[in-house]
Formats: sequence, structure tokens, C-alpha cells
Amino acid sequence: MQCLVRLAILKYVLSGHMSDVSSAVDHLFHADLLPLLNDAAMRDTNEFRKAMCYTEETDAVLLAHQPSLRALFGAYAGGADGGQDVAHKATASLLSMGEWMRMLRDLEVVDSELTVREAALAFAWSRLRTVDENGQRSKLKLQNLSLEDAMEGLLHLCLMKALPTDEEIAQSDALDAGDFLLKLKETPKEKEAWLKANATRWEDPPRQPIARCLTHLISLVVRTIKLAVGQQDVRKQASLEPLTSEEVRLFMSSRNR
Repeated sequence: MQCLVRLAILKYVLSGHMSDVSSAVDHLFHADLLPLLNDAAMRDTNEFRKAMCYTEETDAVLLAHQPSLRALFGAYAGGADGGQDVAHKATASLLSMGEWMRMLRDLEVVDSELTVREAALAFAWSRLRTVDENGQRSKLKLQNLSLEDAMEGLLHLCLMKALPTDEEIAQSDALDAGDFLLKLKETPKEKEAWLKANATRWEDPPRQPIARCLTHLISLVVRTIKLAVGQQDVRKQASLEPLTSEEVRLFMSSRNR
């Protein structure tokens, strides 16, 4: 912030264009910075929450999959960075940026379509804002995700990742969206062609209700983990049992090899 003030002074005060520093800073923001910011920097997260998060349909999906989401969040928040020092213990119930990115890499959610930058944006948009950013507790909230924040992060990802519609799943021999995408993964050329044809941008309205997008993304997460820990029978199961903490820990260990 001090650098921005100094820039405003150098550009507008010392050059003689303005005499007041506060006016120079205000002008720097409105004339030089804001026009260069893209939509991602100006995203209204509260509007997103009202439209996508705070709905009965979304709440029903999150509630139905809460055991799996808690197991996933708990394992990555508590064990991804390791260590038992005071700092680690303070964040054991929170998900850091590093833990969030590791989780998405392990699940192979980040790919040629959903980029690392977009995954980072989903994390940034989901953080809880604080009035006082200097307090230790406030810093923890600002720099990490709670379980509820992480759920919001998944909803952001739903608008960034190509997901099949119910009609596409019904027309295939897939059990659900997770099964659809995992089978597609077995044929790289077909997968890339499908991703290209169904590429999605977070700025655009989803091509299906957000609650269905969320259901499809969670099914991919659950099937990915269960298959990775050796439960091959899930390939024949239309309805899966919730993830357990032990399954997620085994999955994390398998991804460390």
C-alpha cells in the first residue's frame, strides 16, 4: 500500500499535476489501475453466494454429501502440510492454499481446461473477509478456508470445469458424471475433444443448474478416491457409500508415491 502511495506522489504530486496526496492516490486507482483489472479481480463474491450458494437445491446437495466432504476436508486440512508445531495446530481445522492446490492436483481436477490459475482464483474468492486483517485470528481466516469456505470453492470450480449433463450421462453407459468422466479419461483423444467441445468459463452461466453441476463434481471426487484405494467394485455401483477419513488418507498416501 505504501508503494501505491509513493507511485501516486511520484506521478501526480511531484510532477505538479496535483497538490493533494489523497486525491493523487484516488486518481491513481481510478485512472491507472481499475481500467486494467479484468473480471476476475472485480468478481462480486456476495452476488455469487446469493445466486449459487444460498439456495435450497445447493444446500440439499451439500447436506447429502456432507460426510464425504468432511472426510476430504479433514484429511487435507490436517495432514497435507504435516508438522505438529503451534502454527500447524492453529490451522489443523483450516485449509491453506497449498493444501487446496494439493487436493485438486491429487484428484486431477486441474487439467488442460481448469487451470492452476483458475483453481487459485476459486480459493481466493472463497476466503472469508475480515474487518481487521491484522489480528492473528483474522489472518487465519483470511489466509485459509474453513469447511464451509471449501464447499463454496467447489461451487466456483463447477463453473470452471466441463461437466456432463444428465442427458449426456443418460445417453452413455455411465452410472453418473464421475463414471462418465473417468471412462472418458481412458481415451485421451476423445477426452480432449470432449473438453474442447464443452469448455466452460466461470463468467458464463452454467449449462445446467448449479446444484446438478455440484452433484456431478462430487461424484467424480468420490469415485476417483474409491478407485485409487482399490475399490474396483465401484465401477458397477450406481450409488456409492460416503468417503471415510481412512479412505482419504490412503488416497493421499497413494498420491505421495
